Amino acid sequence: MEIRKLGNAAISAGSTSAFALLAATGQASADGPYVGIAFGAITGEHPSPGSSRSEDYELAGSVTSFYAGVEKTLESGMFVGVEVAYTGAFEGDDADDSFYEYAYDIDYNIDAKLRVGTTLGSAKVYGFGGLSVGSSNGCCYGNDYRYEGINIGAGVEMEMIEDVMVGVEWIHRETTGTIYPDSGDDWGYRASHDAIALRVGFQF
Repeated sequence: MEIRKLGNAAISAGSTSAFALLAATGQASADGPYVGIAFGAITGEHPSPGSSRSEDYELAGSVTSFYAGVEKTLESGMFVGVEVAYTGAFEGDDADDSFYEYAYDIDYNIDAKLRVGTTLGSAKVYGFGGLSVGSSNGCCYGNDYRYEGINIGAGVEMEMIEDVMVGVEWIHRETTGTIYPDSGDDWGYRASHDAIALRVGFQF
């Protein structure tokens, strides 16, 4: 009987110590500024006038983004933050019905996001919404076309080592009003696309 009591006490003490250690060292931080880089893939419609003339003008390929933001933990335990992400140039699909060697490409894309989430041990789970703007390069005439729209998405991050976050994020963009800058014409074309990316960030 004494041996069983001692065994149960040891297991209880060990479990308590393990949970205490996780609570002390495994809690992700959601306060302060952060920066990072993301590598991902994108699919969907191309935000350019060419897309309205051919379904073959689409987005499909790899993207690289740089992001920066700041977060604050609320009394409820949830956190809120703002983030700005810049995605560099990437190519669209070839147009199957075009004699041009390439389709419309994206020059850049900028996303502004409002993030809301919670911490679960060493993980941060969040959703977001915001605005997106960008520019695409027209293959046929060499013109640039601006677009704007909204974004929504969700992600999860894990604190691998102190202040280093690794995660996955999905974003969906709905763009409208592609503009030919020189003339001011609004082509009124609507497009949507999705991207999923692996993110590596550093929190200060």
